[in-house]
Amino acid sequence: MTESIYSDLWAEILVSECGDKRIYIHQGGFISSKALILENLLCAKKLRDYLDKIIKAKENREYFKLCGEKI
Repeated sequence: MTESIYSDLWAEILVSECGDKRIYIHQGGFISSKALILENLLCAKKLRDYLDKIIKAKENREYFKLCGEKI
């Protein structure tokens, strides 16, 4: 499964024959560029939790207001 995230950032999930899932996050239009590889879904959850903490921090709320985003 491939999905566009934002601008030139996109991700794909690859599933092995055993059912393991590996997530590749790419920047740019080419698959040959280096990707951030999340080895499993637990890594993805930990990254999401970290990014949520950054987004919800009081000092970053003004940034999202200026961008017109509600958090």
